[in-house]
Amino acid sequence: MARRRARSLRDASSRRWLLAAGLGSTAGALLHVVVALSGRADWVAFFRAPAIIVQSMRDGGWLGPLSGLAIGALMQIAGCYAFSGAGLLPRLPLLRTALIVLAAIGLLRGLLVPLSLAIQPALIARYQTFDWVATAIWGGIGLCFAMGSVKLFAQQG
Repeated sequence: MARRRARSLRDASSRRWLLAAGLGSTAGALLHVVVALSGRADWVAFFRAPAIIVQSMRDGGWLGPLSGLAIGALMQIAGCYAFSGAGLLPRLPLLRTALIVLAAIGLLRGLLVPLSLAIQPALIARYQTFDWVATAIWGGIGLCFAMGSVKLFAQQG
């Protein structure tokens, strides 16, 4: 009985971490889709898209919206893998590999600004509040993927 309860608590812990990763990824996906479909170049610029994407939005071209939709789709796929690991969706192919890769991407993106400043402190003038917020969000989502994956793999043996 105690063993079953301990496993249930571990299951719940991995589910919570992966659920948080999935919700974060889904929120990011929705944000990218809304911005892409808005047609607003100022929104795209605010979210620090490359100049070619911003110009595409200004010109009414397809590159801006398609880029945003593609990134949104990739983020939603990440969310689906998190939800699959949490048991909310059927098991997706290569689940273990995908969760590890997604954790690594999130954690590396979360370390991007601090590491770049450690290597080249003069870059501090280049970074804005948005860069720090995005770094924290990505790092948090990466941490959720990592913690949920570790706990999930530990309970699977």
